[in-house]
Amino acid sequence: MKTIRGKISFTIIAISIATAFFVGLISFIFAKKQLENETREVHIKAVAYNSALFEKQIGQVKVLANVLEAELDNSFSNFASRGDISKEKELLLKQMEATAKTVRPFSLWVVFNTKHFPGKHVVSIRDVSGNGNYQAEPEYDVWEYVDSTANMDWWIKAIQQGEYWSDPYYWEPWDKTIISYSKAIFREGKLIAVVGSDFEFDGLEQYFTTQEIENEGYLWLTNKEGYAIIHPMHKGKYLSDFFYNEGLKELYDNTTTKSKFFVYKLDGVKKVAAAQELSNGWTLAISTPYSKIFMGSYKLILFIGLTLVVSFILAILIGIRVSHQLTRPIQTFVERFVKAAEGDLSVRVEEKSNDEVYLLEHHFNLFMSKTESMVKELVEMHKSLSIEKKRAEESDKLKTAFLANMSHEIRTPLNAILGFTSLLKNNNHLSPETQDYTELIISNGYSLLNFIEKIIEISELESGVKKVSIERILVSDILSSLYKEYQLNVFKHQEKNITFELNIPERIKNLYILSDKHYIQKIISHLLDNAVKFTIEGRIELGAVIDPKDNITFYVKDTGIGIKPDDSKTIFESFYKPTNNQSQYFSGAGLGLAIARRMAEKLDAMLWFESEFGKGTTFYLSTSKGIKVKDDDVIIESTNKPDQQDYSWGKFTIVVAEDLYANFLLIKSLLTPTGINILWTKNGQETIDLVRNKHIDLILMDLRMPQVDGLTATRQIREFKPLVPIIAQTAFATPEDKQQCIDAGCDDIVTKPIFKHELFMALKRFLR
Repeated sequence: MKTIRGKISFTIIAISIATAFFVGLISFIFAKKQLENETREVHIKAVAYNSALFEKQIGQVKVLANVLEAELDNSFSNFASRGDISKEKELLLKQMEATAKTVRPFSLWVVFNTKHFPGKHVVSIRDVSGNGNYQAEPEYDVWEYVDSTANMDWWIKAIQQGEYWSDPYYWEPWDKTIISYSKAIFREGKLIAVVGSDFEFDGLEQYFTTQEIENEGYLWLTNKEGYAIIHPMHKGKYLSDFFYNEGLKELYDNTTTKSKFFVYKLDGVKKVAAAQELSNGWTLAISTPYSKIFMGSYKLILFIGLTLVVSFILAILIGIRVSHQLTRPIQTFVERFVKAAEGDLSVRVEEKSNDEVYLLEHHFNLFMSKTESMVKELVEMHKSLSIEKKRAEESDKLKTAFLANMSHEIRTPLNAILGFTSLLKNNNHLSPETQDYTELIISNGYSLLNFIEKIIEISELESGVKKVSIERILVSDILSSLYKEYQLNVFKHQEKNITFELNIPERIKNLYILSDKHYIQKIISHLLDNAVKFTIEGRIELGAVIDPKDNITFYVKDTGIGIKPDDSKTIFESFYKPTNNQSQYFSGAGLGLAIARRMAEKLDAMLWFESEFGKGTTFYLSTSKGIKVKDDDVIIESTNKPDQQDYSWGKFTIVVAEDLYANFLLIKSLLTPTGINILWTKNGQETIDLVRNKHIDLILMDLRMPQVDGLTATRQIREFKPLVPIIAQTAFATPEDKQQCIDAGCDDIVTKPIFKHELFMALKRFLR
């Protein structure tokens, strides 16, 4: 057998030359990168320094505007007054003069909304001579200028946006080019005035244009849209008209980064620049010719480049020689592997070599034989798995669509059934027999609703949609609120002889835990539901215990039928439904304990039970360590208190967008006692047209309507009425559905079936 040691020797030589090449290349890249980093650092520091100077000017102007707002509040005791405001203006002027003499701004002004205060009302002072002697400016009615005079953005956009920085503009009354900062002042929903301060643009421009930047650099300033406020060549133009490169596109398309460094070309000259976004949205940048920065390193780069070229040529010559001897048998393997990769697994090589390559040829043939056999098996397996995967995906899509539609189709009629039945129940003229019937309708309706919610809830848990949200929870608050809820809504209507007790030890009353409040309440609710269902008579106890290490454990104890030892392993499985004997059957879907266990797993909590068949069961939930409430902690009391407010909304007008008359009639019946003015639209387009042409205080928006659906209508209304409150009313109850409502622009959501308390609480947040 011939050795290939000689061939390897040649390879080592080639590798040595290649190593020299790569070392040189890395040196070149490193030197260039180091210079670029230094250039980047110098430019970013320079632009940061100049930005800080400008930010100081901006900050002073904004502080002055806030001072003006405070002085305005101090001078006017009642903004609702429409009488003579001369005295208030005199007091305001004195305060402004005192402020101006302290800070020495160019100007301070308060322009009153003369639609609210009729007359000519402007309080404006200006340093005319630049020596700190301020002169009051003539008053005028601002609305005489809004539609007739240019450069009124300081008034118009401040009202629209709350505050506004203007571009430099010429102000004829003062015969100066200025930059204004203005801020709109609203009180009780009314525009009172626009306050602000000005500074001269000429002095700012002179300062920045005379800054000396090394290597023939210069400074420029643009507004939010890329309009050049200061630029030695393109002042008063949009930079996007001149630059069509990725550097400046990134500068104005992506505003998430406050400081940027980029390379660009202008008039055929390559340049580098550093830019920083200012707090008012403008951008300050410093540019330097690329050649001036890198001139000193060109000779070094040229020498390294020539060295690399020579090394590269030598490596090629040696590599050709080595590859001719070394790669000839390997090329054969490559050709066979290519055919195998293209799908021909029957390829083999001829075993004719008399050196180490023979072993490669032999084992290649063995490998291809086994691979061909394995691939055939994998193809058959893949076909089977593809069929099963497709079936599983289709099943999952059908399940999701079914759950969403089932929720909507059941909740929609339940909205009318439970709503109108509740109204009938409150009718004192019904006979006792009819009252009993309405109780049965409401009870069974809630049972159906509870069943649907459990189905959707366990589906969300299995799919991982619901996330854990950790917050501080007062232990006694959870127990007390659940106790009150079940006393009022469950045990009050129970025909069983069951007493419900609450046990909160003294040590626990001032402890809180860090966990998900929604999950904790849901878990304990499912345990209470389970106890009520399987307890024929006796008592149910809700409480918590604490061990010496301050670990909190909630519990629900009952004297019910208990759990058979054989059922202890399946009690937490979905759809498990025990019986206490051959004839006793308990209703329900068998999902409550399964949901409770999955929620406990989400919280990394322990859920277990102790039971004696025929005597009762105690379920335990151990969460996290209890933390003592400090003296300065604020303890939030339970919000599960009945609302005693007398709702009087006669001054408000709302729109109920609902295509089903029954649902509209239910809402109307619930809200009529409040005196509120109710308008009805049957589809999204009617709602859009009505809101566009009439003052509306709030919209109750159904999502599924003909012509234009509720989400589309909400998006369109937000374009011309961004502040009107919109509350979505929907029978779709999944988190994804609720998130779609928020993304579309809805302020709140009420889920069908609509309950009076929830509806009134939602309206109360916006009707003030």
